[in-house]
Amino acid sequence: MSGSTLQRNVLSALAALLVSAVMLGATIAPDAAIAASPISQQVVYA
Repeated sequence: MSGSTLQRNVLSALAALLVSAVMLGATIAPDAAIAASPISQQVVYA
């Protein structure tokens, strides 16, 4: 049982890290994403 509890703790910690990384990216990167999207569209249609 300790193995599955450890697995659950690790998974929840990874999920929390992922959520915090997404939140950080959402606060820092919208300008970069907006700036990069026309560039990526030009690359796709070039």
